[in-house]
Amino acid sequence: MRSTVKEKWQDALALWASAPDSSIGSGRSDPRIGPAFIATAIENDARDRMEEASGLYLWGFSAPDIAADREQVMLEARRIMPLLTQRDSARWQPLLEGDTRMLSMRIARYWLEHDPTPETALNERLVEHWQRIVQARERYQYTRSSVYETDDRGIIFVKYGPPDARSRGHLGSNEMELKIRVADALAREEMRRLDPNPQFELVEGPLDLISHSARSLSSASKSPGGVRVQYYLELFYYRDLAILGGRFGRRFDELEVLWDSYTMRRNVYGNGARPSPSAATLQTFSYRFEEEDRYARPGVPSIEVRSDYEGTARAVEMVVQPVRVLDPSNPAHDRRASALRAEAAPGRSQPGGLRPAPEGHGTHADPQEPENGGGGQGHPARAGECRRDLGLPSEAPTAADSSHGVWKRGRLARDRCRHADASRAGPRVYRRAARQRSVDLRGE
Repeated sequence: MRSTVKEKWQDALALWASAPDSSIGSGRSDPRIGPAFIATAIENDARDRMEEASGLYLWGFSAPDIAADREQVMLEARRIMPLLTQRDSARWQPLLEGDTRMLSMRIARYWLEHDPTPETALNERLVEHWQRIVQARERYQYTRSSVYETDDRGIIFVKYGPPDARSRGHLGSNEMELKIRVADALAREEMRRLDPNPQFELVEGPLDLISHSARSLSSASKSPGGVRVQYYLELFYYRDLAILGGRFGRRFDELEVLWDSYTMRRNVYGNGARPSPSAATLQTFSYRFEEEDRYARPGVPSIEVRSDYEGTARAVEMVVQPVRVLDPSNPAHDRRASALRAEAAPGRSQPGGLRPAPEGHGTHADPQEPENGGGGQGHPARAGECRRDLGLPSEAPTAADSSHGVWKRGRLARDRCRHADASRAGPRVYRRAARQRSVDLRGE
């Protein structure tokens, strides 16, 4: 049975892997294949297929004709949305309502931008993302309401990864705290009934977990202090959340100090023998906490995605090789090509005073030609090429260039081109150029 199951998922991977070849020339791709391939490979620990999975994923969202698969493209975009910052979410919103092709390109671009090793076929961040999705589907199946087919805990797991520490328990009115705050057994039983004991739901704050019946004014008649049961449940919830520290810990400290002056913990007969703070006082605390949850005040940190691969790209070894390409539309190309053909033709004199050398010897200069050794421009094609490399016009400066700087730069460029051309021509030409330079210096 196990071998049959193994053969089935391997056959599925082989079939999906052949999709790009079978769709050549159609202009179509299938955005369902990449997510299905990578999820199946991870579920079966096929680590050797991860590079292939990365390529199939990007192929699925890169076809020009993808409008027919808008539903699948939207699903994948919603899988990315929990990973985005608030600013990036605002930038993605128009894409969700716009053209399918633009959205699919943005999905592929997102994973290319987050690839820590762009020089390889493997996209480690994409693989890590889907590993978390697969693990979340195995762990958090109380409901399947999220875009990852998990309950809301799966959203947190996919974004932040495995937790550093775990704590198990039920959020709500535990027996110890309930007995401290409510002495009457019948009132405690009524409060248990009004506590919804929420299960794995992502909310703005603890107040969203309190039921409507506990928030209603009629619930005040069921509490010993004559206040809504909501305020008792807030105290119980913050007590359980205080272990997380931060604002939850500070809120519980404030409420604990307030309630301890009324209940059995310290002074059961204090403050006019009231069993709870007044409704107005408790409402003030509740409103303040709710505002802090709804509108993140300055100082409340926004936790970014936690990943081993987020951030700047890792060091990549790159090899750069300069290449010169002759442009057929450039007139200089024709002159260069003619010069090369003339040099290659046997028995013909070469431009710039060069002639073919005897077999087994280097290239020699024609003593009757002044360009190579006599201080001229040298090979005309090479001289123009050298001028372009120096950022100068292809022709020498003229009398119209009256600026001293232009003349000086042109003279230096001619000298550099002449010496470079002489080194190409051979040892004899270079020696003649050196002798000529010494004569010029003595003459000056």
